[in-house]
Amino acid sequence: DAAIESANSYLESANSSLELAESNLEIATTLNSSASQALVDAQEALDSATAANEDTADEEAALQSAQEAATAAESSLQSAQTALETAQAEVADATSTLQSANNLRDAIESQTDEAVAQDNQDALESATAAAQAQAASNAASSTQAAAQDVADAKEIATDNLISAAQSAKDA
Repeated sequence: DAAIESANSYLESANSSLELAESNLEIATTLNSSASQALVDAQEALDSATAANEDTADEEAALQSAQEAATAAESSLQSAQTALETAQAEVADATSTLQSANNLRDAIESQTDEAVAQDNQDALESATAAAQAQAASNAASSTQAAAQDVADAKEIATDNLISAAQSAKDA
């Protein structure tokens, strides 16, 4: 049961990590969309300033910042996707670990049940053999007692015959 509790705890932690990874992916996706839109907006602002023959230094700086933000957002999105894949793999591993712990517990329980059943069968067979031996012993004791009674009766009869023969001899 300790292995199962540990595996359950592992699975709970893996599921928590998965939830965080999914949340981070949503945030990174939102940031990536915002950065992509900022890049489009900065490019449009630069194009408008260029078309109007205005100084474009601010727009070029904004475009550069938007490009850097888009690159960072794309990197964050890729990291979030990788973290999600890792968390999904961890959940799969935790689920497998829990299943293995349950299978092991079931196998041990089955073997224990088989061993107890065999021990019970052995005890029953031993008790039956002991009861049969006791019955045989009781029968042998009864037979021996009966034989002793017969022997005692024959001894008495023999003693009586000897006595009668002695008396006849003396007469």
